[in-house]
Amino acid sequence: MVYVVLAISRLAAQDVIVTDPAWRDSESPAADALPQFTKRPKPDFPDELKNPEQIAYAIVWETIDENGKRVHSERVFSNPYLENATAAAMSVDQVKYAPAVRGGKAVMASCWFACIFNPHSASPKKNEATPRLLAVAPIVVRVKELPAGAKTPLVIWAKLSLDEKGQIQNYVFDDPAYEKLRPQVGGSLHLWRFAPARRNGLAVAAESHVPLILNQAYSPKTPGIPPKVLHRERAEYPRAMLNSRLRGEVLLEFVVDKNGLVKNPVVKQSNNPGFDEAAIEALTKWKFEPGSVGGEPVNAKMQLPIIFEFEGISGRDFATVEKASKKDQAKLPEELRYDIAPKPKGVLIPIYPYPLLHDKANGKAVLAFLVDADGRVANVKVVEATKPEFGLAMVAAVEAFNFLPAMKDGKPTVALLKMEQEFNFGGFRSSVSDDDLYLFAKETKHPEKIISAKKLDAPLKPISQRSPVFPYSVKSDFDRGSATIEILVDEEGKVRLPRITEATAPAFGYAAIQAVNDWRFEPPKANGKPAVVRAQVPFEFTLEAKSVKPAARATIDQATIDSIVPEEKQP
Repeated sequence: MVYVVLAISRLAAQDVIVTDPAWRDSESPAADALPQFTKRPKPDFPDELKNPEQIAYAIVWETIDENGKRVHSERVFSNPYLENATAAAMSVDQVKYAPAVRGGKAVMASCWFACIFNPHSASPKKNEATPRLLAVAPIVVRVKELPAGAKTPLVIWAKLSLDEKGQIQNYVFDDPAYEKLRPQVGGSLHLWRFAPARRNGLAVAAESHVPLILNQAYSPKTPGIPPKVLHRERAEYPRAMLNSRLRGEVLLEFVVDKNGLVKNPVVKQSNNPGFDEAAIEALTKWKFEPGSVGGEPVNAKMQLPIIFEFEGISGRDFATVEKASKKDQAKLPEELRYDIAPKPKGVLIPIYPYPLLHDKANGKAVLAFLVDADGRVANVKVVEATKPEFGLAMVAAVEAFNFLPAMKDGKPTVALLKMEQEFNFGGFRSSVSDDDLYLFAKETKHPEKIISAKKLDAPLKPISQRSPVFPYSVKSDFDRGSATIEILVDEEGKVRLPRITEATAPAFGYAAIQAVNDWRFEPPKANGKPAVVRAQVPFEFTLEAKSVKPAARATIDQATIDSIVPEEKQP
């Protein structure tokens, strides 16, 4: 069970309402005084939500220690476009607490607060206005109470009937399958508060279509202490990107070991691969006070976003989706139409296929793919490819993309995108780096200068190893596969020129290449000198049936592909 406490503050005309912290833990005595903001978060209103007329909100669950420091934080959203807005507002510098107090002493406590994003149509300055949400309370359910296959956090929708005072008189679920949750939902909704709708400046009864976030029941537990940053290394804007002035956001996942050192930093998500190396390079120089449980240091997995902006200027994104016009969307099936186009969160550059280097081949590939309501690439179809290898390489990259999903009527929906990628050997827009070309020439003309891993002074020691994505493009009877990739590791420890030596199916080989290309090792040495080494890396792929959605095995109708659809734009 969870105590839900009505908590309202700052109810003026601002677009975003941040409520005061409310008590979460009902399994232990409530504090005499809850944690309080000494610096309140101020989320920005996402640009994507300024035109739609749907209410959106996020609930933030926090555990605050006796020093007012956050030791645990979770966020749930009614709309995926709130994730970035709340993440920026919840940084260490943007929110601060005074701790809870019990018996005159500061104590650790768990609490929650809400960030409410009302649409422009609900502005209190308007004579004609839709209902304005002022306060929410969490809706808590048990997983066993949900329909089969559903899990929390889960967003469902309901139409609320509000009187002229803004009080809820009745509500109807969009999906009748959730009708059995009426007691849990009703217990929360009676604590929600609205400013009423207005007509000609007068309060009137109205209906409001709202998202409801279903949360799992809270089980109090003593949290460990997370790692604390002792030294931050500023990530330098890459010199190669200076002319572009693009912005970048790289989410890194890593382990802080028992000594406070960063281990195995990998790119979890990046909206511009040109910044990945600089982000990892900076993070490896950070120093932490290790995390602990019960006073003992432990290894702790962490995630950290690193933002790149040119001289403080927020430039354009590397990859964007051009929204189809209403006329063009009318050519698409109803289920593929949207109000807000998908927004790329993570993209990869396809790896130029090694077999084509010998022919110095140029070409392109064109793909059509679905982005599902979770923002995942659910299905990819090669529409055109100058060489089959270009199509396979591009599919391997796109299957690892992730998006903020398309939105329709305030809800995430499926979208169809079309993307074209050029593959150039050499030249200004070369798909092959100068370093790769240099090593390719060396391998071709002087193979004896590339040594085997057995001749190294010490085995290759990995610094960063990204895992491959299971290729959904393989036939549906594949639920596992394997691939062996041969790589060159240069004097700096960077992987170069990966190529497939064997694979259960080509898709497994290209998925492994896409991952291993970003691996880094400690610089290899032979006889104490830097060396270029040849090595082989085996990969095993296993697909858990429960992780595959029906859409992942879907096919795209050719007539739909031939329709005019938005394309992924890259500079």
